[in-house]
Amino acid sequence: GFGTRMIAEQNHPMQIIQLALLPWEVLLLMQSWRAWRAAVMLGLLFGVSFLAGQPQTFLFFALFMGTFTLAHAVGEQRATGTRAALRPIAGFALAMFFATGIAMIQLLPSMELAALTGRHHLSYDEATLGGLHLGYLINWIVPKFFGENPGFGLPVTPLTVDRFWYWEATFYFTQIGELLALFGLVALWRERRRASDHREGSAHQRYLPFFTLFAGFAFL
Repeated sequence: GFGTRMIAEQNHPMQIIQLALLPWEVLLLMQSWRAWRAAVMLGLLFGVSFLAGQPQTFLFFALFMGTFTLAHAVGEQRATGTRAALRPIAGFALAMFFATGIAMIQLLPSMELAALTGRHHLSYDEATLGGLHLGYLINWIVPKFFGENPGFGLPVTPLTVDRFWYWEATFYFTQIGELLALFGLVALWRERRRASDHREGSAHQRYLPFFTLFAGFAFL
């Protein structure tokens, strides 16, 4: 996923930019559950990441952070009560307010110009021609298992669409979400075992169910 194709093609380096900012965004997200200043900083950083492009990746990260916040709030509600659960939700809402404001700098003119482009007339079926096929998952291991991309000059037909789009699976952003979720699962599970060996509880054990569910969601 982080090979030369990601650098050489004009619409993919922006995904690397957003991935590079993601660790900082998640750090600020977890701090925003307790501090308003971190929520504002998260909103500013996340809004700037939208200006890099790839709104699909931006929306996927927003979904991840939103569901992560909700999972944390549920844990807080069970542990200490409703008031404690509202604070992380309010912090995330504040961050999204600032992020949305910054995103509008690019989103509003883009929406205005979209009506003048050829993509304005695409049907849903045409827009989903590049959808992920389960058979493409072998590209995780062998990126060019189905051969080289024949080039963008080929007309997209039912006979050529698989050859035309197969390489998208190599760095499909939902697969990136799946890998990140699995990484979180492994890290938290190892921490759980270490805490168990020392007969101490771990505050992060509450996130294991969330990462398990999110990994399944990202895969589907």
